Amino acid sequence: MLAEIPLSLRVLLAPGVIVGWFAIVGLLSWLGGWSRLARVYRDEMSELTDGHTWGMQSVSLRGWCGYNNCITIEATEKGLKIAPWFIMRPGHPPLFLPFDEMTSSSRTMLGVGLEQVRMKQDPGVSIDFRRTFVDSLRQEIGDVWPEQADAETGA
Repeated sequence: MLAEIPLSLRVLLAPGVIVGWFAIVGLLSWLGGWSRLARVYRDEMSELTDGHTWGMQSVSLRGWCGYNNCITIEATEKGLKIAPWFIMRPGHPPLFLPFDEMTSSSRTMLGVGLEQVRMKQDPGVSIDFRRTFVDSLRQEIGDVWPEQADAETGA
């Protein structure tokens, strides 16, 4: 089937797929709120690591924009550094979320316990972390997670 496609179209196909991927991933960053968070919480020191790291984590922004199993989270006593896989980097710079700027609440979505975080400087974007990750964080780092603002359970 590939042999039936003219050579000129095959030459344009690879760059077209790459440009299309960049456009889709960039749009996801804009609609989901990652780019808004990056304006304030961009991690400028991404090479420095001094905390415990969890790979292949899932987070969601605004409750619908899911980054499933493609996020690396590094936790220190001061905050969380979250970064997507390299292929998701267009429009998604690493973020550093200080614990002292977080407000937290609990909720459940389809039977999965979530800890929803909002940042003080941009409360319009919510970030959902799985409760199992937060429990693991507390075991490794201590009780650095912000106190619950209000407990609510919803779908």
